[in-house]
Amino acid sequence: AGNGVSRVEVTALVPGRPSGPVAFAWRPDASTRIAFVRDTASTDSLSPWRSSRFYQANGDGTALTTLSPKVMDLGNGPLLVKSTIDWSPDGAFVAFAATDTSSTYGSTASLYLLDVSSGSVRRLTTPPSGWTGDLHPAFSPDGQKILFHRVYYEGGSMQMDYYVVGVDGGATRRITWAGSGWASGASFYHGGAWAPDGRSVVVSAPNGLGQEAAYVVPLGTQDRADYLARRVLVGTAGIAGLRDLAVSWGP
Repeated sequence: AGNGVSRVEVTALVPGRPSGPVAFAWRPDASTRIAFVRDTASTDSLSPWRSSRFYQANGDGTALTTLSPKVMDLGNGPLLVKSTIDWSPDGAFVAFAATDTSSTYGSTASLYLLDVSSGSVRRLTTPPSGWTGDLHPAFSPDGQKILFHRVYYEGGSMQMDYYVVGVDGGATRRITWAGSGWASGASFYHGGAWAPDGRSVVVSAPNGLGQEAAYVVPLGTQDRADYLARRVLVGTAGIAGLRDLAVSWGP
């Protein structure tokens, strides 16, 4: 109902894990299921470090089950989820960004892939040391690639570009060549989504006029000059005071 009387607080279903990131996703092949993340408290007996666990439930709050182990640890400490998540089109995987909380590398987020059937986790990316890291994954329509933000914050300013990696890991591919020049200092404002044919993406990027605009960018850009030449404006660049944020591609 519009007054909120019939709403269900799905994330309140997990006892002992009172908090978590803004990380949830509908399962594309089963529209009643929602994946979400809850974190342990720092005093939890499972670990001296905060750590994340994935759960799923129906939209009405019923049928709560776990998707991942109590502590996800690939050898460098418990993983703590740091941004939005995405569920693959076939429902087989969940992509997420996390830090490994007990390592010296732990301030930088990498991308990981959770196998829904087994609960196993594997790492997909290794961003440059000292960067904020790789955030906000989004699966391609065929489920074989993931679009993400690679971000570096320093002194209130942000460097960010969009990259793609295959679900099998391996080399990342840079899609945009924006670097700095962002009006907004928070990457989650900018979104990013795939074209239905998986051959290009729509992103929010600096327009050279002090704001961000929405552009369609093909996957095959080679350098900054190629990126600037081939991107196609679909937003409001050049209109004073307007910005294009949270861009998405309609189904």
